[in-house]
Amino acid sequence: MKNDPATLTSLHQSNLNLLVNLAVLLDEAHVSRAAERLGMTQSAISHVLNRARELFDDPLLIKGSKGMILTNRAQALKRQLTEFAQVTSLVFQGAEFDASRVRGVIRFSMNDLAASLCIEALLSIFAEQAPFLELELVSPSEHMAAQLSNGHLDFAIGAFNQLPDNCHSIAIGSEPWHLLQGQYAKTTRPLTHASYALAESMEFAQTQESKQLGSTTSFRSSSLLVMLAALKTEYFGALVPNSLLHLLLQQTNNDSYSHSPMGYVDNYLVWPQHLTHQPMHEWARAIFFATYQQYVLLSPLKEPHA
Repeated sequence: MKNDPATLTSLHQSNLNLLVNLAVLLDEAHVSRAAERLGMTQSAISHVLNRARELFDDPLLIKGSKGMILTNRAQALKRQLTEFAQVTSLVFQGAEFDASRVRGVIRFSMNDLAASLCIEALLSIFAEQAPFLELELVSPSEHMAAQLSNGHLDFAIGAFNQLPDNCHSIAIGSEPWHLLQGQYAKTTRPLTHASYALAESMEFAQTQESKQLGSTTSFRSSSLLVMLAALKTEYFGALVPNSLLHLLLQQTNNDSYSHSPMGYVDNYLVWPQHLTHQPMHEWARAIFFATYQQYVLLSPLKEPHA
């Protein structure tokens, strides 16, 4: 006769490490990604799944048309195990979180210009304080909300047209945006402008002053670093964030551009709700918050090149 399926209240029948590992596996619904987060081999994670199936008398993960999917029992377990993993992590790590002993992967998303400004500082901090943690930069996309919800992103940083559902967020600070024109932009007929995807949806993009850029968009990019290169031609006008304007004026002749302030855009740090009280995530959020604020939003303008 088969034993009754295990419950999370009968921990004496189970193994704490197994449940912690199972929490990650159900969160990822993918053996190789779970192995990567836990710093384990795929065969070890497969062994975790087999033991869990026996313990809970349920297949837990089954093959679907787009990968592995969770059974009803696994979906219920996932919610319970998320809280369980948070509690046990505190027990194992003690009252004070020790970043130097943590292994895993932190996946984050921000635009490429912001990443180029703060990545050196971020990598230095993590190398010194959390040498076993891996950082993975994921390019922003229209699927970001889903990636946060399903656990494929730990957090996203920047300006958002709309904050994702089922996530928590904290405002990092506001960044000024400017209306910029190269010296040749006014001489082109018709007047053309370069456009960054996010800028088109901003409230001040619809003002009369912004519309002076003209109705013809001759270049569009989702990359701010590419936008920076395009604006160096001096043939375009554009709405740009303060961080891009500063870099442009540092690298070019100030007399080649005219610019005027247009408004402020709030920047946020956004993360999945279930990671709010996870110690590693709390520690990493604080690092990203301070670094982004210092190197992206508050970086002083250096003297431009002669």
